Amino acid sequence: MDTPTLEQTPKMLQSLINRFEGFENKLSKFIAPNHKPIEIPIGIAEASKFLGRSNQTIYKDVQSGNIPYYKKGGKLYFLKSELLEWVKSGKMKTSLDLSNDLDNALSR
Repeated sequence: MDTPTLEQTPKMLQSLINRFEGFENKLSKFIAPNHKPIEIPIGIAEASKFLGRSNQTIYKDVQSGNIPYYKKGGKLYFLKSELLEWVKSGKMKTSLDLSNDLDNALSR
């Protein structure tokens, strides 16, 4: 292939862009619209580090059924997304939230 001239460069660049967009369109047909990436399970040590709790505390939470987990082959596994949701589920209301709740209840 010959080296393109300066005058040919814009036309060649546009041709490459068109080809790229064509590939992109073809690939998009193979990807589900709501495709979620696969989440890799983590072990007890990483879950402990992620939550800032000791391994022993995590084991106690598992034993009492307080924390979402999976068990396979005698090993415990966790999903970070589920651990994050678990933490969020324990959100305490602020005094402003409580005040707004009270106002809403009284205005009914």
